[in-house]
Amino acid sequence: MLHSTHTCNHPFVLAIAWLCILVCNNCWAQPPQGPPQGPPRGGPEHEFWSILKDASKDSEKTRRNVWMLLEHPNVRAEIKLSDADFRSFDELDAQHRSEIRKLWDDFLKAPDKQVCHKGLVERLNHHDAAFTQKLSEVANFQRLLEISVHAFGNRAVTTGEVATQIGLSKEKLVEIRQLTEKIRKDEFDKMGDKMRDIMRQNNQKIRDFNKQLEDKVNIAIKAKLTTEQLSALEKLKGAPFEVPEDLYGRGRSGRKSGDHDKDKATEDKKDNCSHCWSRWHLYI
Repeated sequence: MLHSTHTCNHPFVLAIAWLCILVCNNCWAQPPQGPPQGPPRGGPEHEFWSILKDASKDSEKTRRNVWMLLEHPNVRAEIKLSDADFRSFDELDAQHRSEIRKLWDDFLKAPDKQVCHKGLVERLNHHDAAFTQKLSEVANFQRLLEISVHAFGNRAVTTGEVATQIGLSKEKLVEIRQLTEKIRKDEFDKMGDKMRDIMRQNNQKIRDFNKQLEDKVNIAIKAKLTTEQLSALEKLKGAPFEVPEDLYGRGRSGRKSGDHDKDKATEDKKDNCSHCWSRWHLYI
């Protein structure tokens, strides 16, 4: 009788052991089923991540700008967006993620940066337009734009529809968006590793950092707007609205810290790449 402390040299047992190793190695070597959770250190995956971030900067931002507002029940009530209609955007997002994964697969097969960037910009703009159209059909989209001015101040002009309504040219809009991205990057770079610790916590530090960042962005944007444009932006607020107190405490995705853990089981059932979406929400 063999004991667990003995080494087994039986040919059949050794054959089974080697078979298990080969099977495991084959499984581990399989290509990824979707975009990585974060930027890898090298290779095509890292290049795709960088291209996606650049494409995000070059595409429309309506959905990314207003989604965090829609997660607040009082905002949805104000624009008359039902819970059922709000949940219906999950299907639209799932289709979008599927298309992003196709572009990811295409890039891994033939890593052409220009083709990939163009495809991503077109995909992001298509999703943004589909989101805006659907929201306009089921809710008061104009009121949401007004609320965005209450919530974000001058930064609301980075939303194309707001920029159009205050008479901001496309060239000026691009300039302001680039300025906003630069300020954010500079502030995050200054924080370094401390930023990770702050973003993991659902406390006053998150709110303070986000509020300070928002203030810097708003001051910088104000210097780029004319008196007439600032006046038009103020009028665009419409009726008074009480901005949710925890707006700046929900992190960059508009979700409270810990929400992902609570929803992970449900999300995994809906989409086997939900973990990717939770990390890539800023860009897609």
